[in-house]
Amino acid sequence: MLTFYLFLALFLFQLLYCVKISRICINDRYLKWAVDLVFYSGFGCYTRLILVGSIYFLAWDRLKLFLSKSFGKNNNFTSIVLIFLWLIFTFCFIIFERTCIYLSSYDFIKSREWLIPYLFILFFASFSIPFWFNRDIKPSVKKDKNSIISPKFYDKKSPFSIALPTKNGLLPINNPHRGIYILGGPGSGKTRYVLEPILYEMIRKSYCGLVYDYDFEGTPVNPKKSYCLSKFVYNCYLQLPERDRKNIAFKTINFTDLNKSSRINPIDPIYISDRAYLEENVTVLLKNLNPGGKDDFWYLSTKSLLKGIIVYLSNQAKSCCTLPHVLTLATKPIDKTLGLIEQDPEAYSYSSSIFDAYRGGDKSSSQLISIIASFKTSLQPLIDKNLFWVLSKNEIKLNINDNIAPTILCIGNFPPAKSAFSPVISLLITICFKSMYGHNRTKSFVAIDELPTLYIPGLSEVPATARKYGISTISCIQSNAQLEDTYGNIGAKKIQGTLSNQFMGNCGVESSRYASSLFWQGRTYGQIYKFLRNLSQ
Repeated sequence: MLTFYLFLALFLFQLLYCVKISRICINDRYLKWAVDLVFYSGFGCYTRLILVGSIYFLAWDRLKLFLSKSFGKNNNFTSIVLIFLWLIFTFCFIIFERTCIYLSSYDFIKSREWLIPYLFILFFASFSIPFWFNRDIKPSVKKDKNSIISPKFYDKKSPFSIALPTKNGLLPINNPHRGIYILGGPGSGKTRYVLEPILYEMIRKSYCGLVYDYDFEGTPVNPKKSYCLSKFVYNCYLQLPERDRKNIAFKTINFTDLNKSSRINPIDPIYISDRAYLEENVTVLLKNLNPGGKDDFWYLSTKSLLKGIIVYLSNQAKSCCTLPHVLTLATKPIDKTLGLIEQDPEAYSYSSSIFDAYRGGDKSSSQLISIIASFKTSLQPLIDKNLFWVLSKNEIKLNINDNIAPTILCIGNFPPAKSAFSPVISLLITICFKSMYGHNRTKSFVAIDELPTLYIPGLSEVPATARKYGISTISCIQSNAQLEDTYGNIGAKKIQGTLSNQFMGNCGVESSRYASSLFWQGRTYGQIYKFLRNLSQ
């Protein structure tokens, strides 16, 4: 911008100078006033300084660039040569400038009372330029012909490829369907400099998808402003052309601010028509309610009773087959709950072990009491009025990549209440994954920020399966230790192995060892390290 203004000043000054020396008859009084102001008044000194300053600045910029290309990085010899050449150039130009003034029409500057101060100020200002702009002395970086940070590696014709802006060019991700793994500690910039640009590029290319926002309300650095990933995604959505916005809907699920939330029913009969899906959905819910719990007798009994209640509502009262109704029945006296389940043969078959304990008399009474206590205790965190409202009705279809009605869906968590919200969110994402499977769908993504806060069974197999259907899986974590704590050592390694595009930022010791193990041999790994460094800058 500064160079532009200097060029503009140089052009205007030369234009006035040409008008003056050409002896053109100037009829316009304003133009004549401008010419007289420049050449016959005290302002002539300042305008001449602008002209000469423009030339000096451009000369310095070219000299700096030439020497930067000629010498290596951080070479002291470069600075010495630069200052020496600039000193010679300044002396020569001052002598030349003195001659130009006497040969030109600068009558005001020709007087001795102006000439000497003018030349002194010009010399001082000119020689000070290297010290004012010393930070701009940067050596040129030779581009590696084999570097993937190059336009020639970016497949612009592909409807799926995206490119991230870096310091030295574009970093192409031509096949995001292979999965994206982002590892970086708190404050490393994994969300701002990697995840956000990826989401921006995908939304710009008309992707639909699911975004899990760990902190929907945002943690404001400035009390007047609050930031969250969902707001960023919404702003990206607003930048789409109006025609694209009409084709893609934007929805949010928020358990804290109901004014910003749509409603969803994850156990709607359409999602559990295949009872194998019901088995997995119940497992997701209970595993997230009791992280690290074992598959013992109490867990299996809780699971069978919960499945019985859901199947009963699915068969006998489809309009009431929601999690709020399930939780309400679960808090009722056990004899009334079992009486309803017994009316449906399929529901009875799922909870038959509970009926055996119920009818076992005094011998099984203590066992039944323990089962019921474990069952109600496990589901107690879900009893929340906000959860009940959000999960009470189906306003969103979870097959968000449907060609007819593609959707960008943001699901928000709230860290202080994650013990209640995370199980439901994990259930929603699990159902969403399975609902998105299908050919001839809109290209889509599933972006999960802070992945270890959720447990999604079989997640290590999801990226490979989702890739076939044009779904890009994006996972953000702070450390591998957190991932291992949630998914186990083997599960964490499987997830890392199936997400092929990996970005590493500042992280802990163990995570750094994992990153270094990827870069220890071969030219390719060395190049990848340089790409990530350029990306972070």
